Amino acid sequence: DQITSAILPAGTILQTVNYVSTNNQVESTSSTFAASGEEITITPSSTSSKILVIAVWNASVNNASGAQAEGEYKLVGTTSGDLMLHRYQNYDYGGSGLAQTSTQNMTVLDTPGSTSAQTYAIHYRLMTGTSIKVSKGNMKTNMIAIEFKG
Repeated sequence: DQITSAILPAGTILQTVNYVSTNNQVESTSSTFAASGEEITITPSSTSSKILVIAVWNASVNNASGAQAEGEYKLVGTTSGDLMLHRYQNYDYGGSGLAQTSTQNMTVLDTPGSTSAQTYAIHYRLMTGTSIKVSKGNMKTNMIAIEFKG
């Protein structure tokens, strides 16, 4: 007998896609969300499939002379749009300027309801401060997309 996805139980992993960035550091001073260039694409095999997306990246917000640096990162999907928003901030009580860098992550479960290719991308914007960065110091971004049978 041949194993087909039709006989597999819900929750079975059908496929995985892995992405490791080749981009260097990207930086923005804009208060408008922009694509970072860090993205992963997976094509679901069924409209009932669920897609688990895991994104891990190096984040940084900076303020050259003030007390507060704040930015936002979001994960955006082709069909579902904004899936998760993450605010990243730091405060320097001395007010002499700051740079905060750390590893950030987002994990979301999406049900796109489509068999068209789905792209999941990290977008970012500066809210307060001098700049916001993705992959500071050329650290790599890692993303995984896993299709589960619905």
